[in-house]
Amino acid sequence: MSYIDYGALFDKAIIDIIKNVLTITEKNGLMGGNYFYISFYTSYPNVILPASLLGKYPVDMTIVLQNQFEDLRVHDTYFEVTLHFHGQPHRLRVPFGAIHTFADPSVEFILQLHNDEKASKSSLDEKKKEDDTGGFLYLDELNHKIQ
Repeated sequence: MSYIDYGALFDKAIIDIIKNVLTITEKNGLMGGNYFYISFYTSYPNVILPASLLGKYPVDMTIVLQNQFEDLRVHDTYFEVTLHFHGQPHRLRVPFGAIHTFADPSVEFILQLHNDEKASKSSLDEKKKEDDTGGFLYLDELNHKIQ
């Protein structure tokens, strides 16, 4: 028996929104005070991070695109960006499938994907314990998780 996979359709729509927002930012820079929190699974296939960051964030990581980012490039299946950690530039590559949360705190906008089955089992168990909001995470909750 087949069924409509609403979770997959939802994730595809959200990834399209994220791609569009990042493409606009790639072309025009940040506008109107916008900035982004992007949380992703670091163990997802084809994520590229410096070893020091992967060691510090073996399950997931949140990056902020606000003041110190450069050379944002959006591709069909991933984006790349240079971020500064402890004053040093590092190039990151994040496949869109690795993203689990995208937020723009400047306008209190947040999206959470249902791509848990793609994550490692331990990260999924941890995420389920932390968040049972039906796919929505309130901005103050994300801020609390980041701090």
